[in-house]
Amino acid sequence: MGIELASSSIAPTSTQNLDTGDAQSAVEFTINLTDATTFTLTGNYDPTNSGDTESQYSTTFNETIAPGTFEIDENDGTFTYTVTRAELEEAGLSTYNFTVSGTVTDPGMNSNTDPDGVTFNYIYCFAAGTGIATPGGETAVERLAQGDTVLTADGRTVPVRWVGRVTVSPMFNTADRLEPVLVRKGALDGVTPTRDLIITADHALMLDGYAVNAGALVGAPGIEWFSWKSLASALTYYHVETDAHDAILANGAAAETYIDAGDRAMFDNHAEFVAVGATARAEMPAPRITSVRLMPAQLRARFGLDIAAAA
Repeated sequence: MGIELASSSIAPTSTQNLDTGDAQSAVEFTINLTDATTFTLTGNYDPTNSGDTESQYSTTFNETIAPGTFEIDENDGTFTYTVTRAELEEAGLSTYNFTVSGTVTDPGMNSNTDPDGVTFNYIYCFAAGTGIATPGGETAVERLAQGDTVLTADGRTVPVRWVGRVTVSPMFNTADRLEPVLVRKGALDGVTPTRDLIITADHALMLDGYAVNAGALVGAPGIEWFSWKSLASALTYYHVETDAHDAILANGAAAETYIDAGDRAMFDNHAEFVAVGATARAEMPAPRITSVRLMPAQLRARFGLDIAAAA
């Protein structure tokens, strides 16, 4: 018995059969909600072997607060799961796990209950939706504006000077530094980020006193390149600038604020920066790590990175 369906990417509106199998198993789906507000999955869950009769279906959710609704017909196993992007964002979830459990009776009237795990990995979009810590709680980065205040990693309150915005298209080759890196929930220390974080390869995370470019961490458990071009939609990145080159909290992880490296003119809203008359900032004193080769041994060991493998 069990779910015998390979992990895959599925559209925001999908039909999937969780088919008959012979062993307890789990299935994982990735759903892109960049351009959709609701995810709906319909299908049939069949935990029986050939000749068995279905006697009962039930669902057990692992989360304390279950976003969305999951309904299953106890008679035939047909189900519908629906959740909105707003519900997921409110719950702070980018990954959601639950269990579908079916009890079956074989021809010899022996009953067996088969629990199968289902995992949904949600992509809201790239950078947009990232929660930036503010005195009033997390605010989505795209909602920040000049004059708003954010919290630094060391607990200070600082004003936002400018929020840069740049859009890239899958129709064109992008610079390597703009390739997205996916840092999965808890990948940095078991706790942070508090939900999946997607940042550009040259965006630094603050680790043990170093500013480590996200691209240098690719290959560590839970940190990987994200293949966004197959999504066939443009991506918008946001960069927050503060009075000093600082570290703020993005989905709970300490990440650098924007520092002008001569690339400000590439931003879609560069004119806004010119209009406010902001001045350039000096880079923070923390050493910057741009590759595994430059990474201190203790960080390589912590993330299980190998110089030879990265070469």
